[in-house]
Amino acid sequence: MRYLLMIFDDPGAWAGVGTTEMDRVMATHEALARDLKAAGQWIGCERLRPSGEAVTLRIEDGRPVTTDGPFAETKEVMGGYYLVDCRSKAEAIGWAKRLPLDGRSTVEIRQIWDE
Repeated sequence: MRYLLMIFDDPGAWAGVGTTEMDRVMATHEALARDLKAAGQWIGCERLRPSGEAVTLRIEDGRPVTTDGPFAETKEVMGGYYLVDCRSKAEAIGWAKRLPLDGRSTVEIRQIWDE
């Protein structure tokens, strides 16, 4: 089963993070990716550009309308994701627990709809 581990960040919480701490966070991500690949459960992972660079598309009065920025005004925005192949939700949660959340991020774990 495929699971999406969606990482949501509070951009303000990351604003003051120094290079030493950022290097530690990135090393944790690199170790997780390496271990997922070694276990044969890696599908993909990407870091997203800041939400301020996003464009939202919606339909208004039957016409497509684009707006700069994310869909919702919220404190947390999606900062990246892992797509993993796991035998169960519990296993996906186990991998997600290895993410460097440190009170600045949360992760939503959701199974991909396979028919």
